[in-house]
Amino acid sequence: MAAVWVDTLIRLRKEGYRPKRAIKMALTCGEEAGAAFIGAEYLAKHERQLIDAAFALNEFAYGVLDAQGHRVVMEIEAGEKTDQDYLFEVTNPGGHSSRPLKNNAIYHLAAGLTRIGNYVFPVQLNDTTRTYFSRMSNIVGGAWVTP
Repeated sequence: MAAVWVDTLIRLRKEGYRPKRAIKMALTCGEEAGAAFIGAEYLAKHERQLIDAAFALNEFAYGVLDAQGHRVVMEIEAGEKTDQDYLFEVTNPGGHSSRPLKNNAIYHLAAGLTRIGNYVFPVQLNDTTRTYFSRMSNIVGGAWVTP
C-alpha cells in the first residue's frame, strides 16, 4: 500500500496537480513490534507538526461497490488494534531428562497452552463497532444480534 501511495503522489506531481491543501504522507513502522518502536507514536509525541492535518487516510479502510458499480459504502477506520504480550512461567522440582516424569513443567505448560488454544474468546463490541454492524446490516442484509 505504501508503494501505491508514493506512486500516486509522484503521478500527481508529474501531472501538475495542485491541491488546495498540503498533502502529507507518514509511512511509519513498528505497529506490530510491541513496545520496541512505534513510528506513529513517535511522530505524535515528538514531531507533531509533521503530521498535523485536517484529514487523514489510513490504508485499512475500504469501499464496496454493487454489481452495477454504484457505491454501497465507503468505510473509514475509527480505531486500531493493539498488541498484548504474555509471559508464562511454569516451575516444579523437575527431574533428569533420562528419566522423564509426567509431573514436569514442560507438560504443565503444554497443557496450559492447549487450554488457551481451545478457548473461544467472546465477541466484545464498543459503541463504534456496535453502531457500525447495526447500520451495515441494513445495507448488506441479515439480522443483527447483540451478543
